[in-house]
Amino acid sequence: VCSSDLIGELEYLHHRTTTLEVAQKIATALRSTSKGAIGNFKTFVRIGAEFECIFQVVLDKGVRGFEQVDYNQSCSESDVRDLFSATSSIWQKLATNTTLKKLQLDGRFVESEWEQVKTNIAERFSKIVDTNRGLEEIGFYHKMLSNEGRRSLLEALKRSNGTLLRMEVYPNEDVLYLPEYTPTLSMGHQIEAVLEVNRAWHRYHLNSKLVLPSVSSSSSSNERDKKTRKPVNAVALLPVFSSKPMHLYGLLRNE
Repeated sequence: VCSSDLIGELEYLHHRTTTLEVAQKIATALRSTSKGAIGNFKTFVRIGAEFECIFQVVLDKGVRGFEQVDYNQSCSESDVRDLFSATSSIWQKLATNTTLKKLQLDGRFVESEWEQVKTNIAERFSKIVDTNRGLEEIGFYHKMLSNEGRRSLLEALKRSNGTLLRMEVYPNEDVLYLPEYTPTLSMGHQIEAVLEVNRAWHRYHLNSKLVLPSVSSSSSSNERDKKTRKPVNAVALLPVFSSKPMHLYGLLRNE
């Protein structure tokens, strides 16, 4: 399989603990592929040195989607804390990576009382969201994040990220309250509102790359077959992008 030119989906799934030795074998197999050959890779792997070993290669080989699944695999709080610390090089590499489009992490490795670990994860990914311009989808599952962690990610999205289109922050049952005790949007809904602005920009940007419709009746059949750009009402888009200066500037520059 790994010698083929293009692999749409690759999975290594099992119900046993992934040892470091097994993780190193998986990493070796991934290294034998051509860069960009793997579309999506899904594996059961314990968070810690095993995850880091595989994820390094995922980033190096241009894998476009990576899904980490934890099937009740034992890991210690110190392993998780160390992985998401500032000294781990994989997150620095992810911050500037442009090939990985989708990342899903299974938070069953996080115990409910590991509040410092949840804080470390949120701080790490807030910095990644600030600088990464490749990721389009991130998933955090099974109570990986505290509500404070979601708030940190929300602020990073508002500040400078224009490329993320989806972010799952399950579970999303936390509701915020204003000082007068009026319920307002949950953190997940606020994140979704910011992402919708990014999605609107994504649609606009794709449309802006299409060719303008020809006014000539003598256009060739090849030109007529091309997808043409839809008319853009820039004035109507101004309020849509008003909360995101980078998108607003791009609209004004283009139109």
